[in-house]
Amino acid sequence: QNKPHRTMNTATDDQATLLVTAHPDDESMFFGPTVCQLLAQGEDCHLLCLSTGDYDGFGKQRCKELPKAWATLTQQHQARSWCKIIDHPLLPDNPSKQWNHEIISTLVHDYCVQNNISKVVTFDSYGVSGHANHIAVHYGVRLAAQRLVSIRFQFLDTCSTVGKYLGILPAFVSWLLVPLLALCSSTRFVEKSDQLSVTYGTTARQRVQIRNAMYCHQSQMVWFRYFYIWFSTYMYSNTLWHYQGDVSETPRRHTKETTVDA
Repeated sequence: QNKPHRTMNTATDDQATLLVTAHPDDESMFFGPTVCQLLAQGEDCHLLCLSTGDYDGFGKQRCKELPKAWATLTQQHQARSWCKIIDHPLLPDNPSKQWNHEIISTLVHDYCVQNNISKVVTFDSYGVSGHANHIAVHYGVRLAAQRLVSIRFQFLDTCSTVGKYLGILPAFVSWLLVPLLALCSSTRFVEKSDQLSVTYGTTARQRVQIRNAMYCHQSQMVWFRYFYIWFSTYMYSNTLWHYQGDVSETPRRHTKETTVDA
């Protein structure tokens, strides 16, 4: 898949974010809140998926599912979005295979330069699930960051095992806040502390949108995925840490930005 698949074509400003993932469905399973909020802010959003997801032999089907899922995830926003899938023999979908960081770095670097990217988002060093391919993407992107000094980089915070499945609780709290926020002139609640990180919440409409994007990945919809869709924190909110160079990634205080429907 050498040419980016354009799913939206409405002109916007020059703010463009590149989301780098390892497999088809990562974008909906882990990064949905980020994509929804960036597009709602008017940014362009690009997806670079570094494998076809062929571990179980469904690679061709998953390559067809991903553009549909990306279109579903982005279609309600007036911003542009693109989707590109890499099929590289040295980047197979396999948790027992070590991906080459230099190859990842080159792919990310070249895409950023060719598409005027201003920010890159990907996994942190724990890869959310500990998947070796996710972790390799993180380190490959960090390697690219050494050459892309004018671009901002953000990494998705890995929750604790318990924290991964408490996502429905903050969503329930936001539903309780809706009547109160309807009395205010703004539908966005923002609590600021410092600039080490940002947390994106979701509206009820966006949560439905993210779930519908996941449903597009039919080859992956085994029984436990339905549990994940309703209870995982990553379906409701994302915390992204701003990369400060090769320093500690230990979570500290951060900027929280949660959006709810009025």
